[in-house]
Amino acid sequence: MTPPEVAIVGIDPGPEPGVVVLWCSGGSVVRVDTYTDPWAALQAVQAATASPEPHNRPWVAVERFVVGRGTARKTRAGSMETITQAETVRDAVAARGWPLQFLPAGSVKPIVTDARLRRFGVWDALGTRHQRDAARHAVYMGLRHGALDPVS
Repeated sequence: MTPPEVAIVGIDPGPEPGVVVLWCSGGSVVRVDTYTDPWAALQAVQAATASPEPHNRPWVAVERFVVGRGTARKTRAGSMETITQAETVRDAVAARGWPLQFLPAGSVKPIVTDARLRRFGVWDALGTRHQRDAARHAVYMGLRHGALDPVS
């Protein structure tokens, strides 16, 4: 079996993080791995993609956490955990030299709908809403950078 062209890691940080790795080849998702621990996902992807070639480097998309009216309903501890987790992921990804983008949910959700997640064949692998949000970010990044076929 030939390895997939690119791995895209999507992370929805927080007290109950959603983490998804999409393995993409030929414009399609060929495998979906889900995690509840961002560090486990980053380590698994690093072990599977030990290529020094820049075009084989994994991409990472993290939902940008914005402190606003909606976060007032969350606990302060949960908000701080989310911020700390996102910063730690940022540092871990930078140390690996992988491309990273923080993406606002408001930009991603209108483009990567539930129907689009189903068309890419990832919906059935996603157990939680946090994993669905993480998958939206990974698909968005894949579409934006040409790893996924936009007509799907």
